[in-house]
Amino acid sequence: MTAQATQLPPLDERLVVSLNVGGVKFDTTAATLLKGARQGSQVLLQVCKTLHAQQAQQQFSVHVLHGSISLDRNGAGARRGRCDVIDIKIVYTHVLDFLRDGTLYHVPQCHRQALIAEAKYLGLKQLEEKVGEQPQERDLLVALTQLEVNVSQSFSGMSDKLREMEGKVQSLELRLDFIRILAKGSASGMRLAGLKLPKTDLHNLDLKGIRFDRCNLSSACFRKAELDGCSFQVKPLALDPQSSRDDQGANLAGADFSSASISGTNFTGAELDACTNFEGVKWETDLCFTGKIVSVQLPPVDGEFFFLVQGAQAEDTESYKGGRGAILSGRLQLKGSSLLHILVGGKSKLNGRASGGGGGSFVVLGDDLLFAAGGGGGAGEQGDGTDASLTEDGDRGGGGAGWIEDSAEGARSFKNGGQGGGDTGGFGGGGACAGYGGSGGGRSGIAKSR
Repeated sequence: MTAQATQLPPLDERLVVSLNVGGVKFDTTAATLLKGARQGSQVLLQVCKTLHAQQAQQQFSVHVLHGSISLDRNGAGARRGRCDVIDIKIVYTHVLDFLRDGTLYHVPQCHRQALIAEAKYLGLKQLEEKVGEQPQERDLLVALTQLEVNVSQSFSGMSDKLREMEGKVQSLELRLDFIRILAKGSASGMRLAGLKLPKTDLHNLDLKGIRFDRCNLSSACFRKAELDGCSFQVKPLALDPQSSRDDQGANLAGADFSSASISGTNFTGAELDACTNFEGVKWETDLCFTGKIVSVQLPPVDGEFFFLVQGAQAEDTESYKGGRGAILSGRLQLKGSSLLHILVGGKSKLNGRASGGGGGSFVVLGDDLLFAAGGGGGAGEQGDGTDASLTEDGDRGGGGAGWIEDSAEGARSFKNGGQGGGDTGGFGGGGACAGYGGSGGGRSGIAKSR
């Protein structure tokens, strides 16, 4: 074991971290940052120590604890030589991908020096060496393809052989090869809007973040592909006032998405039919406390969805513990494209020697309450707060508001906005307190079946 490894703090590797790099935000985990610290990065070692110090004061979320860190870097980008403005988001996407699995995907020439500079700043010697060793085959292929297109356009009247080469450049086979090469690198944010790619085989490829808006992908194969954050949606009219097809998304009739990962993928306005296959797709979303009700649209496929919902803990006092929020889980059969409304409860505040109740967390579909995870009761002057109860309804609990009913202490129900009572009740209907602990928001309940 190295001296560096012995300095690592006992940090929960499941911790979700908001990493702010010069104003550009990334979501990662403590496990990823710890890998950088183990490689000798003093910067990431200090980050891990800071996160460890944050854990004791962290709010509960629906899924896991959450931390935040800022790095003082140039988020606005900088010009280097003949290159356009460097995109810090692309640079740190490469950094985080390397820390996660040790893989360095293709780095465009104009971002290589910036990535080397950030590797030196972070003290990641292995990343710095890999950038220097990486060949530039993709850039050569792009240049060659563009050259072929330019030659074919300039000398269209030349020999049949040149016309044959022009056909190959425009053919689906060469276009597919080009897409596959890009997909092996960092293709996030790449725009392919409007291309005609019917029956294209893109299975098992990493296509995260690509925009396929208005593409013809009928009968295309995306089996086991990574499509997280992709877009197949309608192109807004304001972006192209001359277009007559702005009301139409990508054509996905007969497309195969079986076992693909589609978390955060936008299918708004896409053309689907009975043969579009979503069997076994993977979709997930994690929500933390935001202080407002959030809308989440399910993917366009009927199926069974697993939920893990947690109410917020009440704040501790100097002498007593705040009550813990309820933790509920369950599987529900829901229709594709359903719109869920979700409120994640917030931790309460202190009022002298007592604390308000923690906010409840709610998951609602239309007028139906699916989950209500009650918040913990506030700590009083004489004892600990009461843990959230587990009941069969989502009604209000004591002084805390529930799904429908407000509380006498000023806390609002989910249907009335979820505001906490007074200045101390947690968002999500947590009750206020005086010299006694406030009640948690909402008794807990779960839909039995749908």
